[in-house]
Amino acid sequence: MDPQERYEIKRKLGQGGLGAVFEGYDHQLQRKVAIKRLLTEGDNTQEEVDDLMRECHSLSALNSPNIVSLFDIGQDEDGPFVVMELLDGETLEELISRAPLIESDFISVAEQCLEGLLAAHDAHLLHRDLKPCNIMITWLPSGRMQLKLLDFGLAKFALEPSIQTIAHGNSLFGSIYFMAPEQFEQHPLDARTDLYSMGAVFYYSLTGEYPFNGESVAQVMASHLQGHYKDLREYRPDLPEGLCNWIMEMMSRDPEKRPASCEEALSQLLGVRQGTFTPAAPEGVEMITHPVRQKAAPAVQVDEAPRTVTMQVQLPGTAPVHVTTQPVLMSSQPRKAPKWLWPVLGGGIALLTASIFFLSGDEEVGAVAKQPAPPRDTSVTEITPAPAPEEKSLAEKLRLPTTPEALLIQRDKNLDHMLSPGEFSNESSPAIRTRLEKAFATFDLDQNGRLILGELAEVYRKF
Repeated sequence: MDPQERYEIKRKLGQGGLGAVFEGYDHQLQRKVAIKRLLTEGDNTQEEVDDLMRECHSLSALNSPNIVSLFDIGQDEDGPFVVMELLDGETLEELISRAPLIESDFISVAEQCLEGLLAAHDAHLLHRDLKPCNIMITWLPSGRMQLKLLDFGLAKFALEPSIQTIAHGNSLFGSIYFMAPEQFEQHPLDARTDLYSMGAVFYYSLTGEYPFNGESVAQVMASHLQGHYKDLREYRPDLPEGLCNWIMEMMSRDPEKRPASCEEALSQLLGVRQGTFTPAAPEGVEMITHPVRQKAAPAVQVDEAPRTVTMQVQLPGTAPVHVTTQPVLMSSQPRKAPKWLWPVLGGGIALLTASIFFLSGDEEVGAVAKQPAPPRDTSVTEITPAPAPEEKSLAEKLRLPTTPEALLIQRDKNLDHMLSPGEFSNESSPAIRTRLEKAFATFDLDQNGRLILGELAEVYRKF
C-alpha cells in the first residue's frame, strides 16, 4: 500500500528540532500512530538520506519497553518520515514543571531511563540529545509509571541551526543545558556522553534547576567546560548523600570519572539503594557547597591572579565561539568584621529605638500607654479561636488552571471552543482523571455533554 494511502494525517501535535509531529491513522493496521517528518538540510545527498534510513531500521529492531516503538519509515517528495507509536501522556519536562520528583518516583524514573539507554547502547545506538522533553511519562491501568525515551539515534540528522536561530528559541538552545562537554569540543562520543546528559536530566528532575546555566549560549557552554554547578545536596538535603553523589559523578567533566556504561550506572544505583556502594563527592563541587558541609582547612594564600584560559568551542553547524574559563579560588578562612563595626552598630540600634519612642507624636496614644493595665478577670479563661483554614476552590481541588480561559485553551484539543468529557478529564494520573470525570456534571450546567467558556466561568465563580 502506498504510504500516502496507508497513513492519514489527523492533526499537528508539535514542532521540535528534528521536525514536525502529527497524529495519524494507519488504515492498514487500523490504529492511531504518530508520524514525524524529519528535517534535513536542503543539500543532503542521497547517501546521507540512506544513512538515516539505515539508522531508523536499527532503531525499529529495538525491543525495549522504555524506548518508543518505531513502526515504519519512508520517504516521499517532502523527505524522510518515521511512523511511531502514539503515546498518551506527558513529558518529564511537563511533570517537573509542577514540582521536583520525590525520591521514590525518581528511583523509578532513573531505573527506566537507564534500562532504555542500556538496550540502545547494546545495539550501538547513541541518543545524543537527552533532555526532559525527550522523555515521555505514561500511566498504566495499574497506576504504575511507564517511561519511554523519544527520538533515539535521530539527533545527528537534525537541521543544524545558526547562532541567531538558537537565540530565538530553537530546540537546540534547550539541548545545550544537557549536552556533554565533548559535544561542544567536537570530540568522539560514546556511552558516557549519554550518561553525562542523563545525569544532568536527573539533577534537573530533583531540583527544577539546570545544573549548568547562564544568560547566553557561551555562558552555558563555559559552565559545562568548567564543570561548575551547585552541589545537589544543597537543593535536596532530604535525599541520601550517596544518591546525590552518584548523580553528580555522572556529570563529571572528565569522561573517565563517569560510569563506564549504563550497566555499571544501574549497578551503582542498586548499590546506593542497598547501602553497598557509597560514591564520594566529585572533585571541584565541595568548594561551592553550604558552609556546614565544608571541612576545616588552612587559609588559602593567593600570591598571583588566577590564570584564565580561552578555548574555541563549537555547537554543531554554528560558527566557533571563544569561551574564557577561570579557576575559582576560595579561602576557607572566614573574614572577620573590623573592630570598629560593633560600637557603631550598637549606637545605631539605640538611636533608632529612641527615635521610635519620641517621634510617635500622638498624645492619645501616649496617654493610653501610661495608664495602668486594668485588672484581669481570672475567673474566665480566654480562648482565642484559631483562624479557620482557607477553603480551596473547586479548581484547586481538581488541580485545574486558575482561570476558565486557561483551562479552555489548555484542553481544547480540536479547537472548537468547547470541551468534551474526554478533553476535560485529559490527565495522565488515573486518580485525577477519575475525579475530573465525576466532576464533569458539575461544570455541565445545561447537561448537553459539552462545556463552553460561560459554563466554566460560572462554576469557577460559584465554587
